[in-house]
Amino acid sequence: MPDDNGGNSQEVTQAISEIREWLVRIDTNQSNQTQLLTEIKDSANHARKKADDAEEKADRANTRLDATERRLNENDEKWREDRVEKRWQWGVIATVIVGLLAAGVPIILAFI
Repeated sequence: MPDDNGGNSQEVTQAISEIREWLVRIDTNQSNQTQLLTEIKDSANHARKKADDAEEKADRANTRLDATERRLNENDEKWREDRVEKRWQWGVIATVIVGLLAAGVPIILAFI
């Protein structure tokens, strides 16, 4: 049945219904996108926190490695110094023994 505007009221009602459904789909899509963006933001914040934690742990590990390397180098240097000192001591001992033998052999031979 035509209305005063020259159109069919059923067609207008149908068009309004289709527009309403279209707006509901847009609203639903927008809500889903907003929720997805919120989830992405939460995931990004979680990833950032994990990255910060990992960086902090790496820094602490690096500090421990540096300290360990420094102690190893100090120990290596002390070991080298001790080794040189021991060589010098054994050299003195060997020289004294050879000297005593060199001086003692003629005396022992004199009594034989």
